[in-house]
Amino acid sequence: MRSTEGRPCDSPAVLVKMTIRSSRLFITVALGILITAAAPASAEDRLCDPANESCRSILINLIRNETVGIDVAFWFMEDARYTAELVSRHRAGVPVRVLIDPRANNSYPLNAQRLQELQAGGIPMRRRTSQYILHWKMMLFHGQNMVEFSGANYSADAWVPLSPEPYVNYVDEAIYFTSDTPIVDSFRTRFDDEWVDNTNWDDYANVSGLTRRYGRFPQDPSLNFPPTENYRTRSIQSYNAETVGIDAIMYRITDRQHTDALLAAKARGVGVRLITEPEQYRDPTRLWHAWNVDRLYMGGVEIRHRAHQGLAHQKSVILYGRGEVIFGSSNWTSPSAAGQLEHNMFTTKPYIAGWFVDQFRRKWYNTTGVVETTDFVPQPPNSPKTPSPAHQSTGVVTAVTLQWYGGPWSHLYDIYLDTNPNPTTLIASNLELGPSESATEMQSHFVSAPLNPFTTYYWRVVGKTMALQERASQVWSFTTGDVIGAPPPAAVTLVSPVSGSTSATPTFTWNAVSNSTFYFLWINDSTGTRHEAWYARSTAGCASGTGRCAVTPVVPLTPGPIQWGVLTWNAAGLGGWSAAGSFTLKALAKPTLIAPSGSLMASPAIQFRWNRVSGATYHLLWVEDAAGVVRVQTWYDLAATGCSTSTICSVTLSVPMASGTATWWILAGNFTTGYSPLSTGFKFVVP
Repeated sequence: MRSTEGRPCDSPAVLVKMTIRSSRLFITVALGILITAAAPASAEDRLCDPANESCRSILINLIRNETVGIDVAFWFMEDARYTAELVSRHRAGVPVRVLIDPRANNSYPLNAQRLQELQAGGIPMRRRTSQYILHWKMMLFHGQNMVEFSGANYSADAWVPLSPEPYVNYVDEAIYFTSDTPIVDSFRTRFDDEWVDNTNWDDYANVSGLTRRYGRFPQDPSLNFPPTENYRTRSIQSYNAETVGIDAIMYRITDRQHTDALLAAKARGVGVRLITEPEQYRDPTRLWHAWNVDRLYMGGVEIRHRAHQGLAHQKSVILYGRGEVIFGSSNWTSPSAAGQLEHNMFTTKPYIAGWFVDQFRRKWYNTTGVVETTDFVPQPPNSPKTPSPAHQSTGVVTAVTLQWYGGPWSHLYDIYLDTNPNPTTLIASNLELGPSESATEMQSHFVSAPLNPFTTYYWRVVGKTMALQERASQVWSFTTGDVIGAPPPAAVTLVSPVSGSTSATPTFTWNAVSNSTFYFLWINDSTGTRHEAWYARSTAGCASGTGRCAVTPVVPLTPGPIQWGVLTWNAAGLGGWSAAGSFTLKALAKPTLIAPSGSLMASPAIQFRWNRVSGATYHLLWVEDAAGVVRVQTWYDLAATGCSTSTICSVTLSVPMASGTATWWILAGNFTTGYSPLSTGFKFVVP
């Protein structure tokens, strides 16, 4: 079944060859290590591509050969081969533990059968109960000192070619097997952490007491484990530091912070290419994928769609100037960044980098003769429909709000309105009203100039994607009535925010006006008008006309001075503007460090202490030893550092470090304001 779903390092030499094709700039970049040939895999690394080889046989052989213990975690499993082999090893006396998430059963019914088989086989199982799902896809073989992880679900079609001829029908994946001990140890510790957690997990079957199987090991700095570490934050740091080129294969793209960073890289001259999945582009349950892909296309990013018979489910990014590859289970989505349980790798291992470069080039250029990818062609939206006022209605108020159903793919709208049966007067252009995310969600626009009474008006709406592909509605008409009715509403009184704020998406509140049926919210930051939209009083949470109205726009504001105001309206016309509101959006302050600094430190246990940054929800600890090796590069939430209620954050780590003077820094961040300046580095001496 198909899935739903730093700091710069020393770079290797690069060879950049620029070619022109169809008036677009294509970038061919070869890492210096690849100029002659890709470096061979070390004995501890193995990457498998199900386009042309059976990755399933490798995994099954690992299961069969294990004699000490197996740990398994997955979003869903559909292939009964795996459950049969795991039950067989368990019955042979090999301890097996499995982490599961039965919420996958709703989309993958075969997963329920596999869970029953594991339960009947007596295997201990624990299930995830927190808000965000388990998105791991990993197996750990303790006796063989081997871990396998990737974005590949344990389905029958994700691990092998699905046609006799390679590259014709397969699921795009990059499945990683490694016996690199620091990586395997990291998974040992993280699996144990989840297994004994009673906050986010409960017992599902065959569990008799919760104990850790392994010792506690430091995390390999190349690994990234959301939600305790933010995948988006670390990825964007790498994008921002890249100076040569970025190639990505990404299944699902709904988080604009990734695409904003890629567009910024493209704007500063970095070549950016993307392979993505066409089914996601028009998946009505994933509307923002198309929005992001269309924006990348308009920003000059080269894009190709999967053209083979399978599915482009891979999640990988190559950064050529940094010699870095990012791969694992996280899509470019908000849940994958810091909500779901994920596993990712940020590595500069030459073999891995070479493998991903070769794979991307094969797919991009179709070098095997099989058409694996094709040029992306942006698609148009649906035609707007369901007008209000309804077509040919009469007695319409002269201060009219036009409404329509824009459909799932339009994000921008042009409105034409006049008394001509073929209206040509453009009264609004490129309104960023977004798509209809449900069958009943309508777009609306208040016509600011009052219409003439007893007059027939004609209007149409043109819906446009972010790639400016468009479709027009039919021409609709309505006839106005007399200007009568209750008086216009009074102006509102603003409530908040009226002072400082550290949230870039604050909630704006004001006192309701009893006879106002719509409110127009206007927000201006240092970049200009940032948000303006009409809200029905029910949408603003004040349907009764009493109490307070509240709206939280999703568009993040830029730190600095903010101005805002609210305008009222009812059928009799516009009311007055509120008094102007203003506040300052505060950027996060630069962190201040406390200790260690200057003194001789006992090794390996070191306590790092710093002052909590107001408004920050995460802090990044960066530690380099005397040899210049990055020993720690980890994001911690407030709870992990003990500063949820304290002003002092601390974390104690046992990290092997070279003797001499080491340096550490702290970076603060949250999901709305962004990041603070990097702290001043503190130095300390390790014996």
